Amino acid sequence: MPSKDFLVFDSDSHVVEPPALWEKYLDPEYRTLGKHALWRHEGSHGSYLKVNGEIWRDRSNPNLPRHALWRPGMTWDAIGELDPHTRHPMTEGATDPPARLADMDAMGIDQALLYPTWFAEGFFLVQDPDVAYALARAYNDWIVDFCATAPNQLFAAVILPLQDMDFALEELARVARNLSVRAVFIRPMFLENRYLNHPYYDPLWAELERLGITAAV
Repeated sequence: MPSKDFLVFDSDSHVVEPPALWEKYLDPEYRTLGKHALWRHEGSHGSYLKVNGEIWRDRSNPNLPRHALWRPGMTWDAIGELDPHTRHPMTEGATDPPARLADMDAMGIDQALLYPTWFAEGFFLVQDPDVAYALARAYNDWIVDFCATAPNQLFAAVILPLQDMDFALEELARVARNLSVRAVFIRPMFLENRYLNHPYYDPLWAELERLGITAAV
């Protein structure tokens, strides 16, 4: 990498949530319900995302993990030349902080704001507010631990259980104390027929403004 005299900030980078998020970070009393509400299965012969007990199967080649296939230095041609009949591993930096830092260094990236992958796709569809609250706590604890490896380089866009505003504000108050938390990730979608300009969200906007935390929509 050529030398540079400026910082590069990656404002839209993603992690991939590992099974340990459900098996270690999720409160034990919610592990069965949590895997019913939101769960990613990576099998040898196929993968699926489960949301509220409904299965959404990947239609792509299971040998090519679409969510974490790229590595520093790869090109479109290199991706196209991968043997589709051979199982290719997921990029280590998607779930392992030291590997992520090595990837960032190889690409000349100094700092990154990290977003979820499976929680981005399915979390806001979870119907049970209590389970959503437990899942949010688990994800946020995991991503905060991830960022703690390099607190001056890795920053988190956390998840809030917007299925219940009281739960969302409680979780915001809990995670806002951590310096790695710089944004709240929000999908631009209807929740219970309420879009983001509905008065339901007014307490959230007010608290984010008070705390100086960005709403990353």
